[in-house]
Amino acid sequence: MENRQNLFAEFDGVSKATWLENIEKGLKEGTSLADLQWQLGTELTIDPFGHQEDWNQAATEYPTKSDNNWGIGEAYTISNATKSNQAALEGLLNGVEAPHFIIDQAIDLDQLLKGIDCSMIATHFSGQWINDDPVAFLKAFYEQSQKGKGKMIKGSLGLNGLDLAAKTIQTLIAFQAKHLPDFVLFNIPMQSFYGGQEKVIDELSQALRLASDTLYRLVQSGVSVDSANQLIHFSVAIGPSYFVEIAKIRALKNLWLNVLKAYKSTELSLPVITAHLAPQSQTDDQYTNMIRANTQAMSAVIAGVDYLYILPANAHENQGDAFTRRIARNVQHILKMESFMDRVVDPAAGSYYIEKLSDTLARKAWDRFQVQ
Repeated sequence: MENRQNLFAEFDGVSKATWLENIEKGLKEGTSLADLQWQLGTELTIDPFGHQEDWNQAATEYPTKSDNNWGIGEAYTISNATKSNQAALEGLLNGVEAPHFIIDQAIDLDQLLKGIDCSMIATHFSGQWINDDPVAFLKAFYEQSQKGKGKMIKGSLGLNGLDLAAKTIQTLIAFQAKHLPDFVLFNIPMQSFYGGQEKVIDELSQALRLASDTLYRLVQSGVSVDSANQLIHFSVAIGPSYFVEIAKIRALKNLWLNVLKAYKSTELSLPVITAHLAPQSQTDDQYTNMIRANTQAMSAVIAGVDYLYILPANAHENQGDAFTRRIARNVQHILKMESFMDRVVDPAAGSYYIEKLSDTLARKAWDRFQVQ
């Protein structure tokens, strides 16, 4: 038998109506197909069954990616530079590729990054200390990271571009372009709009409004649309609704590409997307959280995020301990090294159910974005 033989040709096609008829026959007495539907808010009813008749278009195509690789992240809320440095080094030795330092007070940056080669990873920062004087922080980080000279540094700052003065934005962009071209400066904290599956359309439309306003602000500061796009990244919260979260991120990509087209971008490219487990999805049972983290991580990875941060299972009590942090990292190691989910680009492409759901979310969010 040839490997390219079409095995489906041996079977008769089955219409959606026939499938639904057989499903209905198998339901318990008193249960209808309508009982299997579920609501996303008050305006969107989702069918539990997907069929080719629901999506007779080609699979959605995004700007080309060579693989589906993502950076394994771990977050550190900084209170003591020495202790945080030790925690980060332990994480890096055990597979972390994208440490995220949340810094709300002045610390010794040299001590925090002692022994860390930032050219080997992607280093992310956020917090009030960075926001207070982002130019000074970016210059200090550059000087610290270049002690080995000539290194290309990847990472981001979690800045709100709408909160900064025009002169500060211009200075930041000029310094970034010259010294840290692979560094992303402005964050769209989409997780702040998270409200579960019932609020997913609001979540998308509000994030798109903030991102569009940020893009406009950067263009007004003198950079091209394409350059401004490279300076923006989205931080997305991932909840436990498996298919909805996959569709949400795919819809976000479609929506952002629409914004870029409206700005007549000549180099359409996807934004950097960072996924975090939604704190609202965590329970008081750490073992439930461990199990749930697997499907949440799969949603993010299948949707094609660039960085993924899995909360330690007991993060509701503290920042996690050595065991729960190791388990959180290992979830991602298994997805890469055993499931090879980093090798297949957009594995959800062509799925009738996910394609239809992604398209529906994008259209409804776009309509709401336009009337905001």
